[in-house]
Amino acid sequence: MPDLQQFQRELAHRIAERRQTIDAERDPALRIALQVHRNTVMKALIDALTANYPTVAALVGQEWFDACAREYVGAHPARTPALVLYGESFPSFLAEFEPAADLPYLSEVARIDRLWIEAHTARDAAALNASALAQFDSSAIFSLRVELHPAARMGWFKHSAATIWIHHRTATAGAELEVDDREEGLLLTRPVGAVDHTSLDRAGFLFLDRIRSGASFGDAATAALESDRHANLARCFAQLVNAGAFVGPL
Repeated sequence: MPDLQQFQRELAHRIAERRQTIDAERDPALRIALQVHRNTVMKALIDALTANYPTVAALVGQEWFDACAREYVGAHPARTPALVLYGESFPSFLAEFEPAADLPYLSEVARIDRLWIEAHTARDAAALNASALAQFDSSAIFSLRVELHPAARMGWFKHSAATIWIHHRTATAGAELEVDDREEGLLLTRPVGAVDHTSLDRAGFLFLDRIRSGASFGDAATAALESDRHANLARCFAQLVNAGAFVGPL
């Protein structure tokens, strides 16, 4: 007789199956029960995907999103009970989803929605602030190595995706959106409470990327200036500190 874990695995497998495998003539009650469970699981996962990718849903409308979500859920059942993290591969799925071929920004916006979820659910930590840096002179600051805050998430996005995401997350009703299909960076942070966003130019993104890779402030600044010698890194650095991008120093 199968043990409880084996039974649970089999039940989960049957619920997730898209094709009915139960002989209706032999066991119609079980077939109906499993179909009810399948429908319940499908709806729960579609609802979770809508909650985790609200900007995508707002862009395409709920009917389109639900149809897309059904395709995704059928191919990617949940692996953990924590549905707040469900849909990790949804951005890459959208990038290959044929009906979204005319919406190249959609998978990029989905990437940002995913980063927001990761920032929202990351562990808490005290952010490095300006007063903590005041104890160092300028030469010492350039030698400092810090880590990104556990809730800090960053990315470089195509098709004006960051502008589109910010507009749909923050704009008032009726506000017009102008995009030019450019590439742009975005930082999401949560030093205290709510997730906040900071736009990044190429130099700012490269600066943060070098910090993420373990570079000192000085080495990160050098790499950023190599990409744009006119970059105002003093202003960028102050903006990142105020946004709660760092912990440290190491």
